[in-house]
Amino acid sequence: MSLPGRVFRAGVMPLLETLLGRRNTVRLGRAISMEARLDAANDMAHNGELMVQERVLGAIPSDRKIVALDVGANKGEWTRSLLAKAGARPIEVHLFEPASATYGELIGLMREDSGRTRLVNEALSEKKGTAAFFCDGRRAGNEFTPRRRCRCGIH
Repeated sequence: MSLPGRVFRAGVMPLLETLLGRRNTVRLGRAISMEARLDAANDMAHNGELMVQERVLGAIPSDRKIVALDVGANKGEWTRSLLAKAGARPIEVHLFEPASATYGELIGLMREDSGRTRLVNEALSEKKGTAAFFCDGRRAGNEFTPRRRCRCGIH
């Protein structure tokens, strides 16, 4: 290992971990690495998902029914964006969310679009059954709490 690498590991890392904690030090490192690689933020305004929605909607005749899948729907932002872009077009979105607490929140968030959505409290896979997965706290993917083992049905 180079001299700067040894100095960083011996001096800077312990200091950062003391000040920020191990988890936040890792997050800081990831943020610096992503910034250095010019990675886009993981949100629809920057990662290309909105453009894909627009292109797909533009390629399908406006009188043809659209059926879409939102796998790992979380809070349904992707679906709400697609429904808004689709306007009055015939569309049905199937939202798959295996984390029960997140699914419960999703039900309330998608209530006004219930005629155009189908919520499924299961994961999506190539075969039916049950499987263990890890979720991060009460609302998987949104809060940074210790990981716990969860079980879910697979659709």
